Amino acid sequence: MSHELNRLLLLGQDYIFTICMAVWAFNVSLLMEKYDRYVKANAGADAPATESFRKASAQKKLPSLIFTLVVTTTVTLGSIIFITYYTEWDVGRILSAINIVVAGFVIYRLLFIWSPPDTNPKMLSALAIGATVLLGMWVYVWPSWLSSNICGILSVGFVAALAGQIKKIRYVVVIFFAIMLYDLIGIFGTSFIIDMVYSTTGPDGSRELSLGPIFISPRNLFPLERPTSSNTLSILGYGDVIVASVVVVMARKYHLVLWVIAGFAVGLLAATLVGITFRHAMPATVFIIPATMSALFFGAWLQNRRLAF
Repeated sequence: MSHELNRLLLLGQDYIFTICMAVWAFNVSLLMEKYDRYVKANAGADAPATESFRKASAQKKLPSLIFTLVVTTTVTLGSIIFITYYTEWDVGRILSAINIVVAGFVIYRLLFIWSPPDTNPKMLSALAIGATVLLGMWVYVWPSWLSSNICGILSVGFVAALAGQIKKIRYVVVIFFAIMLYDLIGIFGTSFIIDMVYSTTGPDGSRELSLGPIFISPRNLFPLERPTSSNTLSILGYGDVIVASVVVVMARKYHLVLWVIAGFAVGLLAATLVGITFRHAMPATVFIIPATMSALFFGAWLQNRRLAF
């Protein structure tokens, strides 16, 4: 009985911790979207489109949708096949380096948002570069759950804010379809994602986590040590949080952010329970995407808000 209770408490700790990490990423996504709106407003990029432009766009709806579907599916399948069968790259380290660079852009933008209006941009750039170098050293030299999660929160926010600028929901749905396909193939079709997450196996049988794009839920917050399967409760890919963050950014203009966060919580819980039941890694996006999108549509329906589909 005590063993089952302890397991249940660890499950609750893992779930709450992961939700908190995701909410931090959601907030950074909204801050990045706020930065983009500020830049556009000051550049005059928010000028209304002409009637002729609207008509031309309306005539291209179907071809654009088909093109998006073909391109995203081709890139997804092609990248999995190429990396899995034709390279020996350490994908985790490559993606980690990319994440650190992206985090540097986010650090600059956050400094821009929080600094006084008369701050010298060159000083902001210097501070952002210094902070990025320190973050990179932390991730590579002293890896821990904290360094991985901080890097994840920053990079997820940047990517989600960019993707959230897509005006039409139907294009996001198509891209989400490709991401779910990528997750399904990467976990059940090949060992691509599993190999990217775990690097080596230690003498005690525990598997060392790579420096890849993952949020880590630690068994103990301290000491900060290199994550392994023995000191980690669970992991969640950056992509799993990115898809939810994209929906959060889209939901902001309709005042439905809390609906989407609730949907994410339900989707994450479903993925966790199914993974425990079948004792196998689960593609979380297969649960998170339908849950967040359903929450967005349901919230919009209840509040009589018309989404730009």
